[in-house]
Amino acid sequence: MEDRRTAEEIIRQINGLEKNNANNIEYVSSINLLLTDDNNGTVKDARVSEKFNALKKTMEEANQLTKEFVQMLRQQN
Repeated sequence: MEDRRTAEEIIRQINGLEKNNANNIEYVSSINLLLTDDNNGTVKDARVSEKFNALKKTMEEANQLTKEFVQMLRQQN
Protein backbone atom coordinates (compact mmCIF):
# COMPACT_ATOMS: atom_id res chain seq x y z
CA MET A 1 0.00 0.00 0.00
CA GLU A 2 1.51 3.28 -1.07
CA ASP A 3 -0.21 5.47 1.51
CA ARG A 4 1.91 4.69 4.55
CA ARG A 5 -0.36 6.48 7.05
CA THR A 6 -3.39 4.55 5.86
CA ALA A 7 -1.49 1.28 6.08
CA GLU A 8 -0.31 2.10 9.61
CA GLU A 9 -3.86 2.94 10.68
CA ILE A 10 -5.15 -0.29 9.16
CA ILE A 11 -2.50 -2.21 11.10
CA ARG A 12 -3.51 -0.39 14.30
CA GLN A 13 -7.15 -1.28 13.72
CA ILE A 14 -6.39 -4.87 12.82
CA ASN A 15 -4.36 -5.22 16.03
CA GLY A 16 -7.59 -4.47 17.89
CA LEU A 17 -9.30 -7.11 15.81
CA GLU A 18 -6.59 -9.63 16.71
CA LYS A 19 -7.10 -8.83 20.40
CA ASN A 20 -10.82 -9.48 20.01
CA ASN A 21 -10.03 -12.72 18.19
CA ALA A 22 -7.96 -13.87 21.18
CA ASN A 23 -10.86 -13.08 23.51
CA ASN A 24 -13.25 -14.92 21.22
CA ILE A 25 -11.06 -18.03 21.33
CA GLU A 26 -11.32 -18.00 25.13
CA TYR A 27 -15.12 -17.82 24.88
CA VAL A 28 -15.16 -20.61 22.31
CA SER A 29 -13.12 -22.81 24.63
CA SER A 30 -15.48 -22.10 27.52
CA ILE A 31 -18.56 -22.86 25.43
CA ASN A 32 -16.94 -26.05 24.18
CA LEU A 33 -16.46 -27.21 27.77
CA LEU A 34 -20.06 -26.37 28.61
CA LEU A 35 -21.32 -28.43 25.67
CA THR A 36 -19.39 -31.50 26.76
CA ASP A 37 -20.79 -33.89 29.36
CA ASP A 38 -18.42 -34.18 32.31
CA ASN A 39 -19.20 -37.82 32.95
CA ASN A 40 -18.46 -39.40 29.61
CA GLY A 41 -17.01 -36.67 27.38
CA THR A 42 -19.88 -36.74 24.90
CA VAL A 43 -21.78 -33.72 23.63
CA LYS A 44 -24.86 -32.70 25.59
CA ASP A 45 -26.89 -31.67 22.53
CA ALA A 46 -25.81 -32.84 19.09
CA ARG A 47 -27.77 -30.17 17.18
CA VAL A 48 -26.37 -27.32 19.29
CA SER A 49 -22.87 -28.77 19.11
CA GLU A 50 -23.04 -29.09 15.34
CA LYS A 51 -24.03 -25.43 14.94
CA PHE A 52 -21.40 -24.37 17.49
CA ASN A 53 -18.70 -26.32 15.63
CA ALA A 54 -19.64 -24.49 12.43
CA LEU A 55 -19.30 -21.19 14.28
CA LYS A 56 -15.99 -22.28 15.78
CA LYS A 57 -14.63 -23.25 12.37
CA THR A 58 -15.68 -19.91 10.89
CA MET A 59 -14.03 -18.04 13.75
CA GLU A 60 -10.81 -20.04 13.28
CA GLU A 61 -10.86 -19.21 9.55
CA ALA A 62 -11.39 -15.52 10.36
CA ASN A 63 -8.47 -15.61 12.78
CA GLN A 64 -6.23 -17.15 10.13
CA LEU A 65 -7.30 -14.62 7.49
CA THR A 66 -6.64 -11.80 9.96
CA LYS A 67 -3.10 -13.09 10.55
CA GLU A 68 -2.47 -13.40 6.81
CA PHE A 69 -3.81 -9.88 6.24
CA VAL A 70 -1.52 -8.42 8.91
CA GLN A 71 1.49 -10.25 7.46
CA MET A 72 0.70 -8.93 4.00
CA LEU A 73 0.43 -5.34 5.25
CA ARG A 74 3.60 -5.57 7.30
CA GLN A 75 5.56 -6.98 4.39
CA GLN A 76 4.48 -4.09 2.20
CA ASN A 77 5.62 -1.47 4.73
